[in-house]
Amino acid sequence: MSTFGKVLVGLTLLLIPVWIFLIAANAQKNKNWEAEIEKIQKQVAQLEQESETIQSEIAKKRDEVTQWQASLGQELALRRAKQAEAEQLHSAAFADLLRLKNLQATSETTQKNAEDNRDQRTAEVKAETDALEKERAAVKDLQAVNKEQMDRLAELRNEFVSLQKANKAKVSQLLK
Repeated sequence: MSTFGKVLVGLTLLLIPVWIFLIAANAQKNKNWEAEIEKIQKQVAQLEQESETIQSEIAKKRDEVTQWQASLGQELALRRAKQAEAEQLHSAAFADLLRLKNLQATSETTQKNAEDNRDQRTAEVKAETDALEKERAAVKDLQAVNKEQMDRLAELRNEFVSLQKANKAKVSQLLK
């Protein structure tokens, strides 16, 4: 056998106890986990039973709370109705007082606004009249300028027509 084969056989013999130890440790671990799983399964079964008991107790408490809330709701509705009636009477009296105060304030404001509007309208009419007079004067000035320019245009038109006739006469003489 070669040296390499001897070394390999030696390593194999050394590693066999290590593998045996590891396999034994794994088997022990699995055994411990099996016991732990059984313990947890028992706890789960116990908790499920307790859960059913608690669920029934919760249902009873919900029924009691629902009945209590219904009676409390009826009592509260009665009290709210009485309070709403009292508040309605109070609100009606207060609303009448506010309405009268608002009516007085509105009439005072309306009178003041009417006076202000009258003064403003008077000022606007005066401003409009002044502006209208200025515009009329401007129109008269523009009419005078327009007349002058129209006269000048007529003059230039006549001059153009006479020049055109003279030019046509010259052209016809040149062509002959």
